[in-house]
Amino acid sequence: MAGQFTKDAKPLVSRTRGGPTCLFLPDAAAPAVSAQAWFPVGSLTETDALEGVSHFLEHMIFKGSRNLGVGELASLAESSGGDVNAYTASESTHYDLISTPDAFEACLEALLDALWRPRFDESEIRRERRVILSEINRAYEQPDQQLQHHLHREAYGRGHPFGRPVLGTRRTVKGLGARELRKYHEKFYSPSSAVLVFAGAFDLRRIKSVLGKERKAWLARWPAPRRGKKRVPAPAPPRAGPRVVVRRGRAGVAHLELAFGIPSLTHRDAPALEALAMVLGAGASSRLYERLRMGEPLMFDVSAEACLSGGPGLFFMGGCAAPENVEKAVKGILREARRIIRDAPATPEELEKMRMNYRAGMEFRRESMRGRARAAGYSELIAGDAGFYLEYMKRVMAAGASDLSDAARRYLKPPRLTAGAFFPKGEGAGVGAGRIRAAIREGLGNGARGKAGGARRSRSEAENPALPARSASKAVGSWKNPAGAKEGSGPVRRKLPGGGRLIMLPGGGPAVFSLRAVFPGGQRSETARRSGLHALMASAAPLATGSSPSRVHAKEVEGLGAVIDGFAGKNTFGLTAAGLGAALPEVAEKFVEVLTDPAFDEEDVEFVKAEIEAERESEFDDPGRYCRLMGHRLLYGSHPLGRHPLGTPGTMAALNRRVLRREWRGRASPPSLIVAAAGNFDADRLAERLSKMLAPWARGAPREAPLLQPAPPRSFARRRLRSYAIEGASQGHIHMSFLGATFREPARRALAVVAAILGSQGGGLFWELRERRGLAYDVSVSSQESLDPGAISIYAATLPGEEKLAVELIRREIARLSRKGPGEEELRRAKSYIIGGMSRAHQRASARASDLAFGLAYGLRWETLGEASGRIERVSGGAVKRAARRFMSPEKECLVTVSDGSAK
Repeated sequence: MAGQFTKDAKPLVSRTRGGPTCLFLPDAAAPAVSAQAWFPVGSLTETDALEGVSHFLEHMIFKGSRNLGVGELASLAESSGGDVNAYTASESTHYDLISTPDAFEACLEALLDALWRPRFDESEIRRERRVILSEINRAYEQPDQQLQHHLHREAYGRGHPFGRPVLGTRRTVKGLGARELRKYHEKFYSPSSAVLVFAGAFDLRRIKSVLGKERKAWLARWPAPRRGKKRVPAPAPPRAGPRVVVRRGRAGVAHLELAFGIPSLTHRDAPALEALAMVLGAGASSRLYERLRMGEPLMFDVSAEACLSGGPGLFFMGGCAAPENVEKAVKGILREARRIIRDAPATPEELEKMRMNYRAGMEFRRESMRGRARAAGYSELIAGDAGFYLEYMKRVMAAGASDLSDAARRYLKPPRLTAGAFFPKGEGAGVGAGRIRAAIREGLGNGARGKAGGARRSRSEAENPALPARSASKAVGSWKNPAGAKEGSGPVRRKLPGGGRLIMLPGGGPAVFSLRAVFPGGQRSETARRSGLHALMASAAPLATGSSPSRVHAKEVEGLGAVIDGFAGKNTFGLTAAGLGAALPEVAEKFVEVLTDPAFDEEDVEFVKAEIEAERESEFDDPGRYCRLMGHRLLYGSHPLGRHPLGTPGTMAALNRRVLRREWRGRASPPSLIVAAAGNFDADRLAERLSKMLAPWARGAPREAPLLQPAPPRSFARRRLRSYAIEGASQGHIHMSFLGATFREPARRALAVVAAILGSQGGGLFWELRERRGLAYDVSVSSQESLDPGAISIYAATLPGEEKLAVELIRREIARLSRKGPGEEELRRAKSYIIGGMSRAHQRASARASDLAFGLAYGLRWETLGEASGRIERVSGGAVKRAARRFMSPEKECLVTVSDGSAK
């Protein structure tokens, strides 16, 4: 059975005259405190002339206030072991700050100052306008975002606020200045209209003391309290028949969306619509996926989602397809969706699977303070009830087959439908709005009495049509962590049959677990003729086992509220699993079945190859991603890490079931196996069960195949530069990289500090390129280790024609660090930022399992959080300077730029 959610206490609510509504979710065991501020502000509160002003204002909150300089809020948060960010949507803007408990009071004071005393300096507005224009350009570069924009405008009507672009347009953004921003802030940022949420290990009295000091200033500036939010208008009356949007441009595959108008989050039908979306399109055993991906197949991916808000929402179904399959995909999606109304209502197994997966998603959200705060804050803002989400979850879990059928009958109707398709330029030329509209009529008109979709069945399933799906109710007893047991000072280690190793870290709050199985291999071990082999193998392995064909296997795993996936990295490959702790016994059984006996059915292999090919064809959809791929190719050259991780069409064509089975048997060997587990479970019971299940495999496994050991990547003696042109690219993309450290080099910690000094929001490059110059919206720096030298990567997306200046500033900042080293304050901030990030990541079972698995795989000593933090703390300014000078000298630079080719 799906069971119940882990009981969350309803947030403590405090409302004071003239001040914000405050929600408190205390957790004394949390390593951090999350403070979120929610405002009923977005395109809902804008006029046509002020499109994008809410988003512009969100940016300006970080650009200085009465007591803070530009970027000082972000710098303070990072110095306190946290970070700060913000997000603007159609009906809400929210700010999210997180810090360590001991530094939280100062961060909160800074956040309140930034929110309610912004400066609106004209010079900063001009700079930030350039950043926002770069952000708009980024959205226009990506076909899926373009399609979403046009579809929303058509679905809601051009005059409806939900049809407006949240970012605004180039024209409206250029027209916004200090006067407009200040007036908008005065009108819509009244403290009494805001919701503040606090989650984590905070001192309630100290928070109330800080808020009490602000109350007099709030009442003086906003004397008339404002509660509630602006009412969302109904969409324009729909035109007769469905509305259709067709666009063409740079794209690798066709993008398709079918969106039906639905009511708000607080409507009585909302929980049933959420459940309906999961039954139709969540996971590989969902109806749409079985029908349109595993069946004919017509799409590369397909899903469904109920996008609910405080106003009218949209029920989306769609994904990506070959251009020639778009019309068939439209008909197939709608037929399958309509079948649930009468011919094939949701089965008990589908409803149980929905409940298990919904509960699992909620439990994983509870792993972070941010997730808990977000649920309460949005509930209060939209529903006027901080505990609304708790009741909403219960209603989703209680939805029955008739509820889903009734919701589909009410809302999946032609007048409510807006369809959108984005075709690659030059393809699908004969398919326009008329033909898609005809496909819609056929899909909706014939679907209610249609037969079940012809989902593909593998040979073994066809021979055994009565194979039962497993249920979580068959679990062989709970493996929950014994009462009172907490995460200890170190992991539990066990030997596995055949020489493998098991490492476990039981404990944690939410009732979830995470598993990792790791083997040596990955991209580094591939020859040029077999590039992409491990990516294909790791994607195909979890689809089926010798005893469970793909369709049955997906139902079994997802019926447990779990996920089993494969991964292939630079140095390793393997499997991951995650789910509810109560389902761990059966999930572990399925995990071992995949590990020891993956089927690699030929149809499954071809299925994955088609997905990989679609992903490769879509590379130009995101010029930033393409720039990064080209950057690594230039950095590593002929070394295996310089090849495309998904191989080439030629190498993929040569790979088949026989090759994959041989590779898995030779690489996935008992002596090489490392299994890591973290979360809420009993370590002794898990170890005992895994040993029993792995014993037969260990006795019959073949000898391990030797692993390819490539020569180290070559270090070049002079700077290397490459430029690429992509038609329609509206930004200049820059990727600068250097060969970095191996896992064994002590300098890797200094390089991590270098990356934080340069690339975090308070860092040198972010400050120089974005805050001071307004050159770029997206700036990031990373340092990754590997068995071979890893990659130090710097990425920036800038306005067209500014690439040379951006590159010059990046080089200047690297030279400063190499010549002078970091200042005391930036060194302290960078180290606090890294340590705080490690502490927050450790809240998640998946992060703990990964640390255990890869640390053991690479021969690294396991460290407690205290030990790992101590090593970062001991990184000196001199070590940072030496690392920057050694690894990032000018002659070692690899630079790739991608633009539309028109810049001189």
